[in-house]
Amino acid sequence: MMYESSKNEAPGLEEYLRALRSRWWIVILTLVVGFVGASLFANSRTPSYEAAAKVTLGNTPAGGSITNPAEPDPATEADKLKSTAIATAVANKVAKGEDPDKLLGGLTVAYVSNRNVLDLTYADTSAEQARTLVNAFASEYAAKREADAKGFYDNELTKLNADLTTTGTSLIAIDPQINAKSNALNELGRTQGTLTQEQLDQRQQLNLDISTLQFQKNTLTQRALALQGDISTTQRARDNRAKAADVTREASLPTSPIGVSNSLVKLAGGLLGLIAGVVLAFTLARLDRSATDSSEVEEATGAPVLANVPVFRLTRANGVNALVMVTNGRSLRMQRARESYRRLRTSLHMQIAKTGRNSIIITSAHPSEGKSITAANLAIANAQAGKRTVLVSADLRRPSIERLLSVPNDKGLSDWLAEETEAIVQELPSIPNLSVIVAGNHLDRPGELIASPRLTSLIRDLEAEYDLVILDTPPVLATADAATIASSVGGALIVVDGRRTDLKVLQLISSELNRAGGRVFGSVLNRTRTQPGHSLLRRGAYAYERAARKRLD
Repeated sequence: MMYESSKNEAPGLEEYLRALRSRWWIVILTLVVGFVGASLFANSRTPSYEAAAKVTLGNTPAGGSITNPAEPDPATEADKLKSTAIATAVANKVAKGEDPDKLLGGLTVAYVSNRNVLDLTYADTSAEQARTLVNAFASEYAAKREADAKGFYDNELTKLNADLTTTGTSLIAIDPQINAKSNALNELGRTQGTLTQEQLDQRQQLNLDISTLQFQKNTLTQRALALQGDISTTQRARDNRAKAADVTREASLPTSPIGVSNSLVKLAGGLLGLIAGVVLAFTLARLDRSATDSSEVEEATGAPVLANVPVFRLTRANGVNALVMVTNGRSLRMQRARESYRRLRTSLHMQIAKTGRNSIIITSAHPSEGKSITAANLAIANAQAGKRTVLVSADLRRPSIERLLSVPNDKGLSDWLAEETEAIVQELPSIPNLSVIVAGNHLDRPGELIASPRLTSLIRDLEAEYDLVILDTPPVLATADAATIASSVGGALIVVDGRRTDLKVLQLISSELNRAGGRVFGSVLNRTRTQPGHSLLRRGAYAYERAARKRLD
């Protein structure tokens, strides 16, 4: 975890990398979850294909005139293209049985206001259907606009021809009238003698009628000529006009689905999972206050970490048990554990040399953090180095040394402190140079017994007789026993469970031991998953194991 010091310094790159290494499985898990989730999503998606076509708009006399056609309005024409009428025509042509409104759901029409172009796109789960439908919409709309433009010209020609026919009929009908009037006037002119007043009036009326009819004929003739000119103009405009709408680009068959590809979705899912894992690992590292790193433990206790002991099995299967210093277990972790206790022995003697006192207590913050196992293995390691060592079971509340070393808990420390016996030291024939003082049977008043001056006297006597005196004491936070004994020995060794001991707790117990007059020699980072230089240790342990096997063989 990333320990927050009293200075509240921001964690550096090393702390972040440490957090990432310690929680690499979270990163891998979120990466896999993100990739698998994205893969499931990508595979469950229905692919959609999009085909595109383009329609160019031309001028049309609708809304204008024959000689001055109106420019198209792209917005209006886009609405016409997306009309139910066009969709119905498309459905009848290429998608029989489909609902026209449903067909419109896949159609998109885009335009730029100052350009007479409509861009059509159609999305469908079938690439072929997308191409067919977008081309059908484009062609049906263009045909409809073309038909409307041509119909406008045809309607105009029909009206002009009808007017011309009516005018021609009128012209045909007026000539007989003029002829009849002219004949009557001629007959009147052949009359002998002087014309009567009535005849004079008749002649005058005939001349007037003929003039009127002639004027009407001239007017009709001019109208007919004008209509013929309009017809010619309209025909030329119709024949020479630009297309009202033209499909200038037909859609091709789409080759890939629209949207993000499945590969990219999977990649993005894995990347998001990776990022989430890194963030989660960092967050958990910030929230986690367990003592997993040597530098953080040293900062919390104010003393060096003298050894890192890896996790190893405590069962008796295959000869493996808690006393790794006397077992035949040759697993990599067992060999690392043995080397860790040997390093602890060496580092401890360097600390003892500074004080001149060869007695220590081994304690922890809470129960079950491995203090008794550490005490037993350290005692054995020291004895194996030829040093006379005595191990005192000073945890009178929950003694464990007796069970670890398989020694009977007869007369021991509590009995001696209660002044009920004198001979309490037991030799261990199976482990040369190692003696043990068990807890004893007088355990009803452990606090009072530990506070007895007889304990200080005993420790002094043992220091004079042995090279190293190790006292296994209760956890500091459980009782005051460890703090009481701390002032009577040379120093204290704190066992830290790398999986659950809180750094704030380490600060607390270190301060408590110092206030009691004790001195913290250092700590043992127990049950660690990795160690500094672990790759070198692995190679060394492997070589050691091979050599051991050769000797056994």
